[in-house]
Amino acid sequence: MKSDETLNNNTLATIGMALADAETKLKKWVQYYKSIIGSTVVHALKLQMTPEACLTHLLSFTLIPKFTAANPPIRDKDIWTAFRVDNIQVLSFADCIAEKPQLKVKFDEIASRTKNARKENFNAIGFGIVLIEIPCIYTTRFVPYGIPEDLERWDPQWQAKLKMVIERGIAI
Repeated sequence: MKSDETLNNNTLATIGMALADAETKLKKWVQYYKSIIGSTVVHALKLQMTPEACLTHLLSFTLIPKFTAANPPIRDKDIWTAFRVDNIQVLSFADCIAEKPQLKVKFDEIASRTKNARKENFNAIGFGIVLIEIPCIYTTRFVPYGIPEDLERWDPQWQAKLKMVIERGIAI
């Protein structure tokens, strides 16, 4: 069996980029889709009806690269369609911490920010959390989203909307 480092290096070579380059592309991808991801976490956690979910649950999904070493994303606009969204799910903080104990500190920090926001403004909802993973390169991005007080109506098609927007490479 190969070590994680060997597997990681082989996988990165297969998709055609170094780890630092992959991290940079993921950061740009998250920035581009910030609006739809923020909207999706609101709908996934049903924050319109259960604002306390900010303190107990998060949205998690996996990104699957749609490129290889032969066709890596070079330009910024190539990054927007470089990944496919998969395995979208709502997870409890407890389940995530059981699997990845190092996340507890981050959850506690965001929960504290949510509680402080609520002390300052009774109508504040807090911060929804999104966990984005790219397993083939052992990369995880932990993204807190400040939730506006005036939420849009709940959309039962939130998963399909997220996949469609990203598949088409458009930000809304």
